[in-house]
Amino acid sequence: MRIYVVTFNGQERLVEANTPSQAVMHVASGAITAKAAKPQDVARVMEAGGKVEALGKQLDIEGV
Repeated sequence: MRIYVVTFNGQERLVEANTPSQAVMHVASGAITAKAAKPQDVARVMEAGGKVEALGKQLDIEGV
């Protein structure tokens, strides 16, 4: 295991984990949720200027 510095909302936290993604998941748990998008969800987010993101791309939805 390694110790990772994870920054969330401007606050740095030290997390011991096997991978960076595990450290991020530990910090984000409860603060971030995900669900399959319904057509209404896609329409609402795209009307607000959001775009569908592919893995590895920057976040395009402003205000989130």
